[in-house]
Amino acid sequence: MKLLKTTTLVLCMSISACSSFYKDETAHIEKPAAPVPQIQADADKGHWWWPFSKGDKTVTETKAAAKAQELKVSQEWFELHEKAIREAVAGSKVQVERRENGLVLIANVDDSFNPDRAEMLLPSMLGPLGRTAKLVGQDEENGVIILGHTDSTGSEAVNDKLSLGRAKAVASIFRLSGMGGSRLVVRGLSATQPRADNASPEGRALNRRVEVLIQPRAMVLASLASLQAKR
Repeated sequence: MKLLKTTTLVLCMSISACSSFYKDETAHIEKPAAPVPQIQADADKGHWWWPFSKGDKTVTETKAAAKAQELKVSQEWFELHEKAIREAVAGSKVQVERRENGLVLIANVDDSFNPDRAEMLLPSMLGPLGRTAKLVGQDEENGVIILGHTDSTGSEAVNDKLSLGRAKAVASIFRLSGMGGSRLVVRGLSATQPRADNASPEGRALNRRVEVLIQPRAMVLASLASLQAKR
């Protein structure tokens, strides 16, 4: 009986030692790292939204930026859309500019947003923006980039949130007209692209704005890459 107990004890000690030895020998072996999930840009968590590709966004931006300078809006596109869009905002304080990459509506914040609620549009803006959204939305080949801008007062974090919030308010009018997906992109640019000198009240008022870039849908990706390069 004593011999059996002794044999059992020796066997248990051997198993324990082998187990410890195995752990020591394998402790230095690195386990493969868990795959890192891809993080998609989100308008609610950053400055801008990139809805086009689930691949490497940096590579996509680089390719699109290379094409940005090559793409031009045709004269036929301007002739088809410019007159109607200008008529849609006629009588309002919304300005229309013709640029190489499309038509831009400019809504100055002081004329467009509630002074007591910084991200709420005034009722007077619903008509011109709604008519424009209906016109643009009728053509599936049109795309819209909505850009919020602030002046240089306030912290970067505050201006980021404010510029994106105002851009979203304008974008909501276009969504009501059925636009979405890759046809509608929203971005907050904070104070990075001023139109005037922030040293004066007049200049700061011009810089507080929302711009609506209307262009052929095929140009949206290149325009976003070009804007990103300017930040």
